[in-house]
Amino acid sequence: QGAGAPAQPGPSGGGTARAAAEALSALTNLGYAHSEAASAVAEAQAHDTGADTSALIRAALKSLAPKG
Repeated sequence: QGAGAPAQPGPSGGGTARAAAEALSALTNLGYAHSEAASAVAEAQAHDTGADTSALIRAALKSLAPKG
């Protein structure tokens, strides 16, 4: 475990930040604007603070879906 050891997310929530970043990347790769994808991911995180990447993507896609 020297200086070259990879950083591991700790119990401070590093995993949820990574999940949010991955979900944001997935949504922008699908063609959503960064700003609307970021808002949808933030909303999804607010509803489920421990959600993994796939759960955040599903929730964000639901909020981005056309209403009506």
